[in-house]
Amino acid sequence: MKRLVIGCFAAMGFVASTAALAEGPSNLDELLDQVKQSQADTSELNKKREREFLRAKNKRKDLVEEAKDEFKETEKKARSLRKQLDKEEAEIKRLQAELDEQAGDLRELFSVARSVAGDLQARLADSLTTLDGDDKADQAAAIANKQGVLGSEELRSLWFLLQQEATEVGKVKQLRTQVVAPDGKSQSQSVVRVGGFSAFSEDGFLRYQDGRLELLGRQPSSGAVSDANALADTSSGYSNVLIDPTRGSILGLLVESPTLIERVQQGGVVGYVILALGAIGLLIAAVRLVVLTLLGGKITAQAKRPEQPDAGNALGRILSVFKTEDATDTETLELKLDDAILREVPALERGQTTLKLLAAVAPLLGLLGTVTGMIITFQSITLFGTGDPKLMAGGISQALVTTVLGLVVAIPLLFAHSFLASRSRGLIQVLEQQSAGLLARVVEKNQRPAAE
Repeated sequence: MKRLVIGCFAAMGFVASTAALAEGPSNLDELLDQVKQSQADTSELNKKREREFLRAKNKRKDLVEEAKDEFKETEKKARSLRKQLDKEEAEIKRLQAELDEQAGDLRELFSVARSVAGDLQARLADSLTTLDGDDKADQAAAIANKQGVLGSEELRSLWFLLQQEATEVGKVKQLRTQVVAPDGKSQSQSVVRVGGFSAFSEDGFLRYQDGRLELLGRQPSSGAVSDANALADTSSGYSNVLIDPTRGSILGLLVESPTLIERVQQGGVVGYVILALGAIGLLIAAVRLVVLTLLGGKITAQAKRPEQPDAGNALGRILSVFKTEDATDTETLELKLDDAILREVPALERGQTTLKLLAAVAPLLGLLGTVTGMIITFQSITLFGTGDPKLMAGGISQALVTTVLGLVVAIPLLFAHSFLASRSRGLIQVLEQQSAGLLARVVEKNQRPAAE
């Protein structure tokens, strides 16, 4: 490095001397003087620069020595701090072991307390008591998430939260909060909270879901709503009210079940045809029942006075045969009576064949609706697959509802047909008994003179 610097200085001196020579001396003596002066200047400059270089070198050496001393001092402090850290860690371990020894069964107690606080937090998240606007859930969450030792304040707070929740669950409380309508709009309403189970407002029963109260789209029976309104107006005493322990979930499912009219609508065209036939059959049965009742009353009244036959009833018309026919010819009279009874039978049995036919057709129509519904179901499966059961619900509903409607219509019609047939047979039997009794008296009257 030193040689390099000297070479640079020599080069610079040579350049300087060359520049002096370039000026052009007038003689050899001047040239010699210039060369000597140039060498002297170059030598002085080189010495000066060498001194500056040595001075910088010594300064850097001093800085290196200072850095080494500082590094040694820092390393010494690090060893001291490491020893202190090891000592403190050992002290922490000793204190932790002492704490564990002194805690004993308290760790299990703290674990149970955290578990209870977690369960309470989950319960409060879905409890209707949170509508009161307090921060019980946050307090329970803070206790459940706290690590280490639980202080007496946390334990007392947990006990108070449990006691408060148990007390609030047993209360019927009226408050004002936001209620979400079926159309999605929210409005402030007066809500009656029945413990932690049910809630209802002036519009009806509510469902607690995702931290908010939702008004059920369809309410239960009017009696249940009336009981709820009565409870809201009652300040003391006892009152009946519908309770849903699932905070309105079960009640929401129950009110979503189809009504009778909706069930009938699920049957489609076939269902309406079955109901129309059932209505016609019941109308025929009702009319025939009234007719047979009136005829029965007239026949009963006529049976009490056989000597005065009335053409306005069946028995009177049969008894009139004895007045118009020759009573001496028994065989002819018997044939006339049979003919008169046969003429009255169609009027008594009218409509029974139609009822029997309707009772037989109704289940067949139900079967037709079942087949039609299954065809619709299989078409939905073919087009959309089985991923969404709702696509198949329409066909299955029609299949089941039409079967039910067919049976519901057929069973009453069968009973009506059996009852009307029994009633008409009873009346026909009365006509036969009355005519047979009169015929017997005529025969006895004819045989008495012959015996005399």
